Amino acid sequence: MDAAGNRYVTGIFQGNIQFGATTLSTNSLYSDVFVAKIDPAGNYLWALRAGDPSSNEIGTAIALDASGNVYVTGIFRGSSITFGTTTLPNTSLYSNAGDVFVVKLTSSGQYLWAVGAKGESEERSGGIALDSQGNVFVAGSFESPQLLLGSFTLQNATATTVVNRGDAFIAKLDAAGKWLWAVRSGGDNTDGAASIAVDASGNAYSTGFIRSRSADFGSITLTHPDGVAAYVTKISPTGVYLWAVSAGGTGIYEDSGADIALDGNGGVFVTGTFQNYQAFFGPTSLTNRGNTPLTNTGTSDVFVARLDEAGKWRWAVSAGGVGREGGSSIVADKQGGVYLTGYYDQAAVQFGSTMLPYQGLYDDCFVAKLETAAGQWHWAVRAGGELNDVGQCVVLDAQQQVHVAGYYQSATLALPPFSLPGSRLASGLGFLTKLAPEPRVQITGDSLLCGASTQLVATAPAPVTAYRWSTGATTPAITVTQPGTYTVTITFASGLTSTAQFRVSSFVPTAQISGDSLLCPGASTVLTAVVPKPGAIYQWSTGATTPTISVTQPGTYSVTVRYGTTCTATAQYAVRVPTLRLLGDTQLCGLGSSVVLTALAPGATGLRWNTGATTASLPVTQAGTYSVVATFASGCSLTTSQVISRSALTLRGDTVLCAGNSATLTAMLTTPATYLWSTGATTPTIAVTQPGMYTVTARSTLPPFCTSTGQLRVKQAVPLPAFSLGADTTVCDYQALQLRAPSLTTPVATYRWSDGSTGASLRVTQPGLYTLQVSTPCETRSASRRISYRSCLLIPNIITPNGDHANDVFVVQGLAPGAWELVLYDRWGRQVFETTAYQHDWGTTAPAGLYYYLLRQADTTYKGWLEVVK
Repeated sequence: MDAAGNRYVTGIFQGNIQFGATTLSTNSLYSDVFVAKIDPAGNYLWALRAGDPSSNEIGTAIALDASGNVYVTGIFRGSSITFGTTTLPNTSLYSNAGDVFVVKLTSSGQYLWAVGAKGESEERSGGIALDSQGNVFVAGSFESPQLLLGSFTLQNATATTVVNRGDAFIAKLDAAGKWLWAVRSGGDNTDGAASIAVDASGNAYSTGFIRSRSADFGSITLTHPDGVAAYVTKISPTGVYLWAVSAGGTGIYEDSGADIALDGNGGVFVTGTFQNYQAFFGPTSLTNRGNTPLTNTGTSDVFVARLDEAGKWRWAVSAGGVGREGGSSIVADKQGGVYLTGYYDQAAVQFGSTMLPYQGLYDDCFVAKLETAAGQWHWAVRAGGELNDVGQCVVLDAQQQVHVAGYYQSATLALPPFSLPGSRLASGLGFLTKLAPEPRVQITGDSLLCGASTQLVATAPAPVTAYRWSTGATTPAITVTQPGTYTVTITFASGLTSTAQFRVSSFVPTAQISGDSLLCPGASTVLTAVVPKPGAIYQWSTGATTPTISVTQPGTYSVTVRYGTTCTATAQYAVRVPTLRLLGDTQLCGLGSSVVLTALAPGATGLRWNTGATTASLPVTQAGTYSVVATFASGCSLTTSQVISRSALTLRGDTVLCAGNSATLTAMLTTPATYLWSTGATTPTIAVTQPGMYTVTARSTLPPFCTSTGQLRVKQAVPLPAFSLGADTTVCDYQALQLRAPSLTTPVATYRWSDGSTGASLRVTQPGLYTLQVSTPCETRSASRRISYRSCLLIPNIITPNGDHANDVFVVQGLAPGAWELVLYDRWGRQVFETTAYQHDWGTTAPAGLYYYLLRQADTTYKGWLEVVK
């Protein structure tokens, strides 16, 4: 079966065979191989045949890989057999002698490849299995002197005798159909491999029979005195025999292994038949119910045995009656169960405490289950009619449900509550059935003991006649107050029993919430409920019931975790937006003082100040603005700043005390403060009536409570004396006059001239009345002086340049400031001198005589004569 529950079957048919809407046909005298696929509902999806019209072919085993590809092995006796586009020739030298084939198909029924194992005589395949890598293992037997498997050749141990006997072979192919290795086993008689299984490590396990008194399995030799013995062997992934063991009786009768299975937990299970009165499986002996120590009627019993991975027999059990019984197929689950199918005839058969009736003339089919721990029979059922009805294969699906395939010849095959019509043909019909799930008891209740007690209830899907708890109770429910493992065994009305265990543990429920507690604006964060064990049920304050939630809003979130019905725990978790604050004093008290700013940003992954510092605390010695950026793991950042100022005391007020008045003094600190004056006053402002030195101490009322002290000297005002700017006066045009304020001993006096200036002197260039006002905080005095202007122009008419430095040059007095143009002419009208900026320096070299001058500036012109006398 594949993972989807589809079933695949192979076998033999003769004439026509119907698979749903598909009919396969062959020559009515010979048989062909068929392969078919059935879906979980029992519908045939496809069916194929292969064979030679003049010979018999048979599919003996089928297997699947993890991808659903199908592998089939069998025997073909015609001159060749074709699978799709591949034809395999038969190399036998004898009529109707068979070769072995191995073929691979897709899950949709397309042939991928086919290979053969060949010899000149009869070869048979008994089983096929795959490992986890897709390699294919085939088991069988060969009578040819040599068996050819690709490039490998196996030599028959009896090849030199007159009559060739069969040897067993195990071979391995890769997923592409290439033979990787092949090994044989056997001795001087007929030996054969019936089945093969592969474990998770790629080791192969095989069972079959040995008729040889001495049979070799690589370097291992098994001996058996008479008759036929069953064997089990283990082969490594590289084809080396690791161990081999035999089982059977000491008589001349046949005991053989038919099928082998693994449970994945180190258990190896084998089934088959034994005819001898006693058969030995290691230390365990089984007795044939149909024979005696002295007589053998040809009857056989079923055996099931378990070995470990080292080849040690763990247990063996039998089932049977006085007739002939045999196990055909076996499969093991991972929950401690082994299932087998086979046949029995002539009489009722015993499987532990279960007796199956015999109702026909020939073989009936059985299906049975054992518990793997000690090999105890659990249940058994029959299917059959009046003719031969045999179970040939048993498998488990993914839900551990049992499926059985086989053939029947009866007119009606009873599979209660179902029945299938038959044809009474000698070749029979195939059947495929799925067994109903066996009823199982379950224990429900809280597995965690949080309070004083908890109740356990045994539930079952079928009528129950008895309950037996490990506590001795016989009721469907019990109340337990102690941790431990509790077991209940129930008996169904059908007689089947079922046992279940339930472990109750002491438990103190706890819950925590993990996640980012900081939520950046516009972002989300994931909160996860952390619990001490799986299986909890979650209920968040948001209504969610999942282990994790995504939140986009700040707030307090809670989750209640529940185990079973009584164990609960609740946890809370606060999610907040990132915050950033600056802590510390904001005032520097004076030169050399310092404060420390501390950035408080819970959950921040990094800090950076505008000074470049990256620490949480920043020492500050200078006034200014300090900012910090906090970065958070969620990707967002915050910025804040703080102004640091230096505490300073300012004093202002009247420092001059006027007679009969008071002076007001004011102290002001840059922060709220308390004040204490030397007068005892505690107000920021005081009024004083006496001169002197006044001291004030100011203490800030804000951290770091800076203290500053200042002084102001108040002086008694000095009376202003009377003063004068001088008598009124007249000065020449264009001449500047400097008026000066009186020299005073009062340092707080201020000056204000009539033009608004406040200097100690005033430069006068225009006629007018000029006034000076002298002020102190206590009084003001003023004085005035009138200034008049007249023309003082003097142009000489004679000069005497004789070198005595007196009247040597032509000097004009009283001209307006600025450049004057001077032109001189002699008595005959000839120009003798000209300048645009006369410097009053002409005449020292001029000849004696009479000259005429023209003196000009803008619109002003002076003319006249000048005599030079030498």
